[in-house]
Amino acid sequence: MGRTTIVILRVVIALALLGGVAAVLALAFAFVLAPTSVAPGIVALVCGAALVLGGMALLVFVMKALLRQAIDRENEAQTLRTELGEVI
Repeated sequence: MGRTTIVILRVVIALALLGGVAAVLALAFAFVLAPTSVAPGIVALVCGAALVLGGMALLVFVMKALLRQAIDRENEAQTLRTELGEVI
């Protein structure tokens, strides 16, 4: 893997972690709001936003794994092309 690829993967990991932290913070905020006099619909909206943020973080994590797998396959294909070129 090249240096640029490693940097990109680190940025994607950071984004996934940031999304996960945002989801946990939003859920904690909803739990803090629940016992107060805030309308239950507001608490439900905040919980829904936490669920969406968690889903986005999970999606980014899965896409990172797929990107890493694609990069590994491309490197393997390049190696096989080089070996085939040497044989021919």
